[in-house]
Amino acid sequence: MFNGGNILSEKMQCPTLPLHPYAAPAQEITFSPSKKLDMRLNYLCNPVESNYSQVARPGHMRMRAGHKSLNDAGSPTFLGVRQTAIDQTFGTTIDAATLRDGSRAGITAYMGKEYHYDIAIVKRDGKCIAQVVYRLGKLTHIAKEIELETTRAQITIKATAHDYAFMLNGKEIAKMDSKFISTETAGGFTGIYFGAFVEGKKGSYVDIPYLEIRG
Repeated sequence: MFNGGNILSEKMQCPTLPLHPYAAPAQEITFSPSKKLDMRLNYLCNPVESNYSQVARPGHMRMRAGHKSLNDAGSPTFLGVRQTAIDQTFGTTIDAATLRDGSRAGITAYMGKEYHYDIAIVKRDGKCIAQVVYRLGKLTHIAKEIELETTRAQITIKATAHDYAFMLNGKEIAKMDSKFISTETAGGFTGIYFGAFVEGKKGSYVDIPYLEIRG
């Protein structure tokens, strides 16, 4: 009941809970066998808990490829945070040495299974390839591919009011308009998630050392 049962007005007097100051959230989310997951982290649907481990390699989150991909309904191996500001960056470091051929691991700006922008490392014929992929409805477009000299790379998504830029080792390699994964275009109600993911062949996994979110 609002306003004592009277008509709603622009300004209403009401009791509130006591104010309580909270420290600003850490910009880097880290992992440890001795602590619970950061409260900002979410899965997609009900997680397959065996695909996640903070114990397998202390100081990392081991994420194992499951039966689902980001394009599927259900629960792919995904760990994400909500985009909470227009200007925001999200990133991590991926080592693809533990991926099997045909598998990929990376980060995504995710509105839903049919609308997301990804930057990932793909294992193909024993080589590691950095790849930017756009999923828009029934269309999947590979925007950029760069063969890597090593299995390890730093990947970042940088959001602004107009677009999402995709960074590889600090260098921008692709950019896409933000409107195509907005609620107005894609529908939905959750808003954008930034998330780390791994998908592909059984036995593939990556150890995530941190997730960094700034802005």
